[in-house]
Amino acid sequence: MAESYEKRIKNIYKETCDVGEKISILLIKDDDAAKRLLAAWPNVEREVVNKGKDIWGGLSFSFDEWCDFAGIPPSNFNFLKCQKLMRLGLVLPDGTLHYWINLYLSQEAGSHVMEEKAKVSVKEGEEK
Repeated sequence: MAESYEKRIKNIYKETCDVGEKISILLIKDDDAAKRLLAAWPNVEREVVNKGKDIWGGLSFSFDEWCDFAGIPPSNFNFLKCQKLMRLGLVLPDGTLHYWINLYLSQEAGSHVMEEKAKVSVKEGEEK
C-alpha cells in the first residue's frame, strides 16, 4: 500500500531537519565566536514578557550580557551572529541548546580537556 501524502510530507520534513542539523554543526565547526555564544547562552538571564505566537519576540534578554558571557565584543557583526543562532534554532528560548549542538560542544570540551591532560603528562615526563 502506498504511503499517504501526509506521511510522505512528514518524512521529507524529518529528512530536511536531519540534514539541517548536520549543516548547522558544519556552520559552527570553525567559528569560535559562535561556539562561545552557544556555550554562553544557558547563562544569559531571560524573561518571557509576552506569550504570543512569536517565541523570540516575547523574550527579553540582554545582547550585551550574552556577548560578555561569551567573551566577545558586542558588535553589529556578533549581533547578526546571535540572530542567526536563534533563527536556526541552535539556541532555544528556554535557555537550552539544540540537542545535536549540545552534544557537539560537549565533545569539543572533552577533547580540549584530554589535550590539556596529555600536555601536562608530557611535561611531567620531561621533568623526571
